[in-house]
Amino acid sequence: MRRLGSELGVEAMALYRYFPSKAALLEAIVDNTVAKIAGPAVDASDWESAVRAYTRSFRDAARAEPGLFPLLPAAAHTHPGVRALMERMHEMWRKAGLDEETAHQAQCAVHAFTMGTVTAELGASFGPTPQGSTADHRAEESTETEFEFSVNVLVEGLRARVAAREPAPRNDAAPKSAGPA
Repeated sequence: MRRLGSELGVEAMALYRYFPSKAALLEAIVDNTVAKIAGPAVDASDWESAVRAYTRSFRDAARAEPGLFPLLPAAAHTHPGVRALMERMHEMWRKAGLDEETAHQAQCAVHAFTMGTVTAELGASFGPTPQGSTADHRAEESTETEFEFSVNVLVEGLRARVAAREPAPRNDAAPKSAGPA
């Protein structure tokens, strides 16, 4: 809080007028970031558009504030806004016809893809590139193309699962042998 106050040009104690603790400040930051992530509408019937909007808006929010991105996974299990967003995503999957376990696994796949992609993009740096350079522009185009391709592959795989209404395979069952050879 002292460092933040110094950065803002105010005494640390002044921050406590607005936030009673560092935890409250961090929660407000997460609130602000989560508000930028598009979740499905309550009556979402078009899960594909909702997934695309979720992945893009999550990525945009993280890229806009890369220093804040690490707060999101840390808040995932305790933050009411994050929990509400995940509940809306799960409800969307259930409305698409998936059973509870498959809905959970579908959302895990979407979330893991998005977190992994964003982490790789924010962490991948091969040295400074002059802002606005041709190489910088080509790298951005390539990243956008790769991201959209990956989202399409993810959605296509999930579309097949939703169309078949297949339960997700479980990892807790050992493969059965065909018997002695």
